[in-house]
Amino acid sequence: VQRQVQKLKAPSASSSRRAPRVRYPALDELAPLPTFASRFAAWRTDLGILLVLFIIASVGFRLMHKTHSWDDSVSPGQAVLGLIIGITFAVVAVCYLPLCEGGKRGQTFGKRCLGLRVVRASDAQPLGLAHGFGRFFARIADVYSIGLLWAAVDPYGRAFHDHLAGTVVVD
Repeated sequence: VQRQVQKLKAPSASSSRRAPRVRYPALDELAPLPTFASRFAAWRTDLGILLVLFIIASVGFRLMHKTHSWDDSVSPGQAVLGLIIGITFAVVAVCYLPLCEGGKRGQTFGKRCLGLRVVRASDAQPLGLAHGFGRFFARIADVYSIGLLWAAVDPYGRAFHDHLAGTVVVD
């Protein structure tokens, strides 16, 4: 009996994270949690997608703006088309993270490539759209890069915005 108790108390050699102060029973069943490197790689992939969307949006807004500059080589129809393109891609870029993470799969393209998904920390269920937008605004509030570094030392690999939104990224 004493050996079994010692086995339970002894930290495992394979675990590189500290023991969490707050336990989430639903998450303990979802082992293993993603590494910081895989989470960072997913973030970089999503950042690349958002960068492409913002470049397309800025080109659209630039087409619209050219009619008000000294070079009037763009027709008003092209300017309206540029405005429509710019607004469409800006909305898609802003909604990309909340809609993907708040969906049934809980995955952006970057997370899907690496086999990661976002779930609620309380019960390990999908977020839902409202919670997805909440996580998006929490991500803005934590200045994003600082919050991702928090995930490197957190026992569950949760970034600061995950704590604010009550979410966790799992494999």
